[in-house]
Amino acid sequence: MNRTGIYCLISTIFVFVYANMCFAHAGNDFIDKANLNFISIHPNNRSFGMGNAFVALADDASATWWNPAGLANFESVEFLITHTGFPPNRLRSHYYCTQYNFSAVTIPIGKYGSIGIGGIRYVWEDFDRRHYLRSENAIRSKLNWSMSLSYGVKVHRNLSTGLTLKYIYSNLDPYGQGKFEVDNIAADFGLLFGEQITHSMRYSLGLAVQNIGADYTYTTSENSHSMPTNLKLGCVLSSVYGSLRSDVLIDLDGSLGIDKRKIQLGDLNSYFGCELWLKEIYGIRAGSWNNSENRPYPLTIGASIRIRSADQLNRIQVDISHFFLQLGGNRYWTGNHVYSLSYSHSV
Repeated sequence: MNRTGIYCLISTIFVFVYANMCFAHAGNDFIDKANLNFISIHPNNRSFGMGNAFVALADDASATWWNPAGLANFESVEFLITHTGFPPNRLRSHYYCTQYNFSAVTIPIGKYGSIGIGGIRYVWEDFDRRHYLRSENAIRSKLNWSMSLSYGVKVHRNLSTGLTLKYIYSNLDPYGQGKFEVDNIAADFGLLFGEQITHSMRYSLGLAVQNIGADYTYTTSENSHSMPTNLKLGCVLSSVYGSLRSDVLIDLDGSLGIDKRKIQLGDLNSYFGCELWLKEIYGIRAGSWNNSENRPYPLTIGASIRIRSADQLNRIQVDISHFFLQLGGNRYWTGNHVYSLSYSHSV
């Protein structure tokens, strides 16, 4: 087996094990809240630090989620692990918490582009304080995970395209009887166009259609749910000045639906952010977004550090992000830290 084959085998095992590290119970009384929308959660904290604008950049392993066309530009094997955790919070008589993990690996295959493997694990738990000691049904959880296979390739000097196929699973079964679970297949499609403006400036345009798939149900008696299909559009302006590199990004996305054989676009959201790298070692970023619910604009910030080997073939990158949400007046609610670790090896 050659080196590429070994990378493929190790990467597949790594992502599969990571995405399935979970055991959960669930209660039947909240099936009406269940859906597969967890696959629409923005996965990596580097983009989170830029206000979740990334579809036209897509230059790390999270391209398997953002825009598979970005895989066409990869020249190294890259692993990425992201964790987002929200500790228990009190909501009236209940406590609730969520855990979200995303992992991905990309493998270049020369002039034929790159392939990527991704995994998502999302657990949501809620328990009633008043009945917690008297009934195991007081704890209610949802186990959700998905696995994906992506491919990206250049079709022109400035244009690349990509495709992602994903398997999605959700389990609401309280005792492992398989009564309240669903699985589905979905696909993503992406395009990425980039062109040099001047010697030091470049722009890119990105498009991604995500979660194209059939309707699904948890039980035969309930109405079917639609997949959270959405359209993402983005642009990025990149500049290099000596040892400094900057990226300014703007994204738009909206849900896609079909009504009477007509495609409809709704819930339009906008995202914008910027990123600055010094000597490709130290990175800082900031961003914000505006959603269709007209909530106050949050502020996101983030930082990164890269450590390279002496031969420049291996690189480790650590990212951390944080966000602030204005509650009114001068009061702000600070969200949780989000962090990720990535490793790349040039081949």
